[in-house]
Amino acid sequence: MTFQPRFYQTEAITSVHPLKPGSRKLIVVPTGGGKSYIGGRLASDLGVILGRVLVLVHVQELVVQNASAVLKADMLASLGIVCAGIDPNELSPELVEFLGKLDADITVASVQSVYKKLHFWDDIGLIIIDEAHRITPVGGKLYRAVMDRFPHVPVIGMTATPFRMGTGMLHKGEHALFDQISYEISMEELVELGYLVPFAKLGSNEAYDDSTLKKVRRASRNTGQST
Repeated sequence: MTFQPRFYQTEAITSVHPLKPGSRKLIVVPTGGGKSYIGGRLASDLGVILGRVLVLVHVQELVVQNASAVLKADMLASLGIVCAGIDPNELSPELVEFLGKLDADITVASVQSVYKKLHFWDDIGLIIIDEAHRITPVGGKLYRAVMDRFPHVPVIGMTATPFRMGTGMLHKGEHALFDQISYEISMEELVELGYLVPFAKLGSNEAYDDSTLKKVRRASRNTGQST
């Protein structure tokens, strides 16, 4: 059965055009809104035009999630999965065969696993970054190493929030890694449209008695003295 994208996923995918060399665009879709599918579709569609694609994430779980999304968008995709911490026994059968492939058309990888071996992707035409808010304006050294290596390659970042406490918007300011938001839809809109459910506030009427708790002194690792 062919997956039918939601209207806003289609809008997000088309919003990145035109994609010029060196452009850095953000797609903002709430958690649960299907960002991984958007990324998978972008990798599949734009890879045909731009060449090889590198999809970067920061944790193992997102490697698996985004790799699955690529296959959901294109079952015949030339896919590679690069992540040092993945146990092949924990992967679904359809993903195992792609583990460790460095010459694939679409590579989904943890940034920690590829930033020292970027020569394998010297011919890439597109970089997609999931959870782009993880990149700080003056930090994010691993992501910056990738982007500095390929300054003319367009970058698409996906995030649920384009704002970071303490540093502001991801596409504004002297050290911003992105230059514009190409598409944004809010959680409130998706709730109203029925694609997400409202947050449920959970609480308890139970009161906790902390009267018997005591402060424990512990020894410092460096000095051996109590702190």
